[in-house]
Amino acid sequence: MAEFDEVLTKIREMADQYHSSGQMEAWADAENDFALYEQWFNGGANGSCPVNISKYTGMVEQDAEATIEQTTDYAAVMETPVVEVRRDDIKIQRLMTDALAKLGREEFDEAEKLIKDALELDPSDQEVRDTLNLILKTRVEKIRKSLVYTLRFGNDIGPLKSAIDAANNELKSNPDDAELAELWENGKVRFENLRNEQGQFTTNDALKEYKFVIEGIKKMGDIRDAGGTTFYEERTKTIKPVEDILKEYTASVNDLVKDLISRKMAHVENYLPEEGLRNPKSALDVLQECLTLEGIEDATQKEIEARIRKVRDEVNLWEKADAQLKKAEDPQLNDYEKFQFFQNAKNVYPYHSDVIGHEKDYSLKASVFLTEVLENALAKNENLLQREAKMAVDQRISGEGEKPLPFFEEARREIQELVIKANRISKEFATSRLGKAKEKAADFISRLEQVENRRKEIRSIFLRISDENKRNAQIAIDSIEGLESGILDDPEIKYLRKVLDLNLNAGAHVKIAKKHYESRKYRDCIDELSQIVDSGELEEEIYLLLENAELRLAQEQILDCWARKNFAEGYEKINTILKDKFVNTDLVNEIIQESKLNEKKVDYHKRLEVDEGNRLLEQKTQLRKDWDQLKSEELTDQNLFDWVEKAIKLLQSVSEISRLPSTQEGWWIGWVNEIKSLIHDRSFEILHKIEIPENRQQVTNLFRIIQRLQQYLLVENQQDRLRRRDICLAYFSSIQRDLERGESWAEIIRNWEEAYIEFGEPAFWDKLHASRFEAVKNVVMNALRKFDFDKAIRMSKLEELPFAFDPETQTPFTVEEENVLMQLARQGELMRTAHGLFDQKDYITMSDTLAAGIKNGEPKVLADYKRELTNQAIHLLSEEGDRVVKNDFAEGVMCFSTILRLDPENVLARGRIDSYRDNVFAEIVRIRTEGDGVNQQADIDVQLKQNHDRSLTLQSLMASLAWLDSKNSKDRKYLKDAAEENAQTRTALENAKKIMDDLSDDSPVWKGILRRCDWTLARTKITDLSMILMSHPSLQVLENRLRNAVDTSRRRTEFKKILQDAYLADDFETFETNYQTLITELFSESAGKEIPSDPYGLFPEDLTFFDPFIKKDVPFYHKTGEEFCVKCIVDQRIPNKKAYDKYAGNVAEDCRMLNSTNGMLTDKSDSYNTLQECQAFDKLCDKKWGEFIKPEEDPLSKTAKGLFLKAEEEIAEGKRHQEAIRKRIVIIEQMHKQFQAAMPEIVNLVNMHQFSQAQQKLLPLRDFYAEGSNDFNIFIEQTLRICSSVPESKRGLFNRNGR
Repeated sequence: MAEFDEVLTKIREMADQYHSSGQMEAWADAENDFALYEQWFNGGANGSCPVNISKYTGMVEQDAEATIEQTTDYAAVMETPVVEVRRDDIKIQRLMTDALAKLGREEFDEAEKLIKDALELDPSDQEVRDTLNLILKTRVEKIRKSLVYTLRFGNDIGPLKSAIDAANNELKSNPDDAELAELWENGKVRFENLRNEQGQFTTNDALKEYKFVIEGIKKMGDIRDAGGTTFYEERTKTIKPVEDILKEYTASVNDLVKDLISRKMAHVENYLPEEGLRNPKSALDVLQECLTLEGIEDATQKEIEARIRKVRDEVNLWEKADAQLKKAEDPQLNDYEKFQFFQNAKNVYPYHSDVIGHEKDYSLKASVFLTEVLENALAKNENLLQREAKMAVDQRISGEGEKPLPFFEEARREIQELVIKANRISKEFATSRLGKAKEKAADFISRLEQVENRRKEIRSIFLRISDENKRNAQIAIDSIEGLESGILDDPEIKYLRKVLDLNLNAGAHVKIAKKHYESRKYRDCIDELSQIVDSGELEEEIYLLLENAELRLAQEQILDCWARKNFAEGYEKINTILKDKFVNTDLVNEIIQESKLNEKKVDYHKRLEVDEGNRLLEQKTQLRKDWDQLKSEELTDQNLFDWVEKAIKLLQSVSEISRLPSTQEGWWIGWVNEIKSLIHDRSFEILHKIEIPENRQQVTNLFRIIQRLQQYLLVENQQDRLRRRDICLAYFSSIQRDLERGESWAEIIRNWEEAYIEFGEPAFWDKLHASRFEAVKNVVMNALRKFDFDKAIRMSKLEELPFAFDPETQTPFTVEEENVLMQLARQGELMRTAHGLFDQKDYITMSDTLAAGIKNGEPKVLADYKRELTNQAIHLLSEEGDRVVKNDFAEGVMCFSTILRLDPENVLARGRIDSYRDNVFAEIVRIRTEGDGVNQQADIDVQLKQNHDRSLTLQSLMASLAWLDSKNSKDRKYLKDAAEENAQTRTALENAKKIMDDLSDDSPVWKGILRRCDWTLARTKITDLSMILMSHPSLQVLENRLRNAVDTSRRRTEFKKILQDAYLADDFETFETNYQTLITELFSESAGKEIPSDPYGLFPEDLTFFDPFIKKDVPFYHKTGEEFCVKCIVDQRIPNKKAYDKYAGNVAEDCRMLNSTNGMLTDKSDSYNTLQECQAFDKLCDKKWGEFIKPEEDPLSKTAKGLFLKAEEEIAEGKRHQEAIRKRIVIIEQMHKQFQAAMPEIVNLVNMHQFSQAQQKLLPLRDFYAEGSNDFNIFIEQTLRICSSVPESKRGLFNRNGR
């Protein structure tokens, strides 16, 4: 009984979980199982249990979603049998009353529990059983009502999906439920709408866009606030709790807002570059927009607010500069005043858009204006400077000659002020003409000061001679005659001289005239001589001087006429010289030679022939008539163009004649200039007065006039250029619309480019920029209209641009303009996607894709493209259907069904399908006899192809039934079930195919498994595959591949460890052996490659071994350009190690021998023999040290270095022993010397017969020299014997020999 209650409790808990999660179908199943199990047990538990108890006892703790596909059997719930048992009337009645009360409040669980308690007391009570059935029936009706309500009105996608599934299962058992079928269809439509609507917020792309995430959060928040609990996620194709997705989206906002702010701050930086154009207002807009973003962090917000404060300060400066620039646009100001306001703006804010790039324009205009003003001032003051002497005389006559001439200070001030203004214009932008004007101004000021100083000097002379005249007139006259000619010719001095003229005689006049003649002032010379009244005896001298002056004056006039190309007048002067009789024939001949008068005469006659040959006199007469008519004709803005054309025609004629070598060439040239002046003055007199009209034809006439004037360089001054600017702006604006209609964008852009280059003003730049954008936009739109979407995408993304537009060097498009182009790019992307789907023959998705774009408000071009592709698709499908239907009935019918999905009103497709009605039903019968499922032996690709063909057949048949209006629900149900089974098979095959592809040699997954040694993943995949293909041959192949991979990976891991250990340990032999084996294996897998590839990632291309000897990483492979690799180093170190091994061995062997000898010598006592052996040892050591020759190459490994150091240590130890022996040699040599010094004394003692003393002294010597054979030992032994018994007769021997 306890076990029975436990099972019921677990079933009830599961049912509650399903109910709370909105899984109505699963909840209904659980309720049904609860009733069946309870009734079965109460009925005596006869037969097998009708409920799969393990489903609940083993899954109580699992997620209720795991059973979402369970179906509801409403009939089983309603028709549950009951079994009678005994009852307790009072308790049963109370429980029934409470249960009915709960039922009235629709508390079904509590009501069921109470009535089951009553039934447990008396299972046979029919009233209790009826009450239980009533509760269960009411519950099912409630479920049905909830199901119907959800299908009809539900907008919570999770419960709606559960209701659709529940309805689907119910319809399988009760297909004739028309109401539920209709609700099921409506529910599916609403589900699809909800899924599409919610899916657009949950795609991978949507999660990358802040805008979509924020909209998605708002959307989900609205759903949650409206009581919704679930939301569809496109990324995973699943329905999730709305709270879970909200959390995910909310969590992603921070990263997205950071990224968005980063991109917006990049825009800010673009608006505020370090150099060049800055746009603080746009930057401020972007920054303020950043503050409106949701999810912004406090620290970031503070940074942005701080940046906003700085940018606001910059905006203030921008506005101040902008105010100055607006003043600079005042048409009442001259160009220099405008330049001053522009400079003020530049000083306040040099990054203003109307500052950058416009300084040249303002400077040029100011330069032109100042140049004209300065040149006019120079011309005026130059003229006054030339008249300075006359002004001085006038001032003298007026009686104010003692005062300074005001002209000097006034001229100096005027010119210097203009130069100061000119210097304010940057040299970079100032015109060369202004530079020359400034140079002329400097020259003028210099000459002005010179003239001023000269005037001061002359007035000083005037004052001195005036004082002299008061004292003595002759002295004053003599003073004047003594003046230099340059001063004498000054009008003020001449005025003084006239005052003194009454006192002059003929000689004085002649004297002055000669000075004029010598100064080549021939006219003054003639004038001076003409004042002589009485020549007297000077008559002949005066005549000759006058003749010479007249000849020289005539010479100057001839040369001047030739310079001015006034050859006719010059020819008359030549005849005067050549024909008149002059006394001074030498001077005449000199002038003829100097001025080449004969050549000029010949030149004149040639020119005269030109005059006659071209009938210039007649032309002149006619042209003068035309000229007089032009001058007399009254001009208006209506006849100005015709007048200008006639004037230019006259100008062309006169200009052509002026280029002829005629006798009046200079006159014709002068007339050309006169005609130009007339055309300019009269044309601009009208052009400056009239308002520029709005009428297209009138503006065109003005433009034609100004173009003709520009063509002949008649737009002369700044005022003229401004008028030309206004006319060009009006004309280009007026013709732009017609050019746009003709798509003449190249001409439009060329017009504005040329105008901007000429005038350099913002109005032209704005027009040029706008035209460039419209041109690009127009090209993109045309490409879209022609369905050339690839070109449209490239153009709209600025990857390819027309009309030589370069966004890198020219001002880029604004953000708004870029957004327009991006919208066009999206249209192109949609069209390209649709085209790809068309090529793939996925016509339905193609149509849906374009329909979605059209629905989102994209322009008509998408609708046109959809219509175009749909028509093509229908045509292709129709042809394909007619072609294949006889051989492949299903495919043919599918073609016609697809046509009807694209165009439901297509009569041809409807007729085709209707004609194959019998075939459709025959095909349904045929396909029902075929099996479906995974074949455990056949090739997967073959099975997928078969599955695909079956799927197409099923789709074709289902589509055909839909268009044939078949009422046979069983056929529909079978095809639907078959399609679901086919889809399950396809899913299994695709999963198997994916696993097999993942574990293929070229698969990134398999490569990743090898690199990570992720054998668990591989085994899991093989296990998953075995669940699908339990006995397929490919399983064994994959098992073998995995086993081989594991073995190879393990072996190569060991290889790597062996190589690394051997390399670190200088075990070069082991390294060599294993390296060669490994490389051979690796290259066998990577034939033809410079560097082998190791799929296991153990030996990658960039693998290095750390070398502790050289303290750096060494490449494992030797790449081209690399200096060395580990193999190179090993190859170098092997012979190096052997050399040091040999060297260390030799040293060790000899040092062992020396150490042995040293040990024996150490054990010996001090003696003469020991001395000899030590000396021999010392020499042997020196010899050995010389024989120890270190290898030429330094140690290349730690082992070699260790051998070297060990050898050096042994040598050092040997040398220490040698040094100790040497010290001992010194000590023993001292003993030897002492003993040698004692021998004569011993001999004397022996000679003196003091044998005892001699023996006592000989005994130590005998010990010292005892070992070995030496003369000292023989002497000592003999002496000792003598001391013992020496005959007296032989003692003298010792005296003679000293022994």
